[in-house]
Amino acid sequence: PVHTMTDQEIAAAVPQYLPRDISVNIGRYRTVLDSGTVLYPEDFLALRVVQQNFGKRPLVWSLTTGGKYFGLDGLMVQRGVGLEVMTEPPDTTNPGLDFSNMFGVPLDMPTTRRLALETYRYAKLLESEPRRLESTAAGIAQTLTVPLTQLAVAARARQDYGAAIDYLERAAKLADTRAVRDMIEDLKAAQSISTPPAADTTRP
Repeated sequence: PVHTMTDQEIAAAVPQYLPRDISVNIGRYRTVLDSGTVLYPEDFLALRVVQQNFGKRPLVWSLTTGGKYFGLDGLMVQRGVGLEVMTEPPDTTNPGLDFSNMFGVPLDMPTTRRLALETYRYAKLLESEPRRLESTAAGIAQTLTVPLTQLAVAARARQDYGAAIDYLERAAKLADTRAVRDMIEDLKAAQSISTPPAADTTRP
């Protein structure tokens, strides 16, 4: 089973305020839940799932969930639109990891690139001009721009402006925002005055 909490235990759970720091064992790691934290029934269930599956099953939070990671941030790696808990801290010497991204955990660039360019499906949005979507679809499309934007930022840091523009032009088809358009224009200006970068296998 994914967890051992019964339906009755879940139904009986009530929000709890932690008056002090609480140590919690997760695998061979000990994490601390800070005093002042409020734990809701879904937090108790999520924590139980993490404790019972750490190192056994993939543990991934969606970027859209946010919230509590129970102090496991130091073990997390972003892959596409997911934040995965690893069994070891990320290797800071791994060239495939970008440690400058917006979620405070390293971005696995090769896996994110594969997911964004080969795995995720965009309902033909990339094949036409940006269109107005109903709110739920627009929210999903906006979320799918996040890894593309992050890949663009990483490419820009390597001065691979062509790859960065490609990523952002895809993002603009999903969610046409002023910020993305401005980034594209800035990159095109930088590209026009730069020397060509060395061959980069990360380019889509």
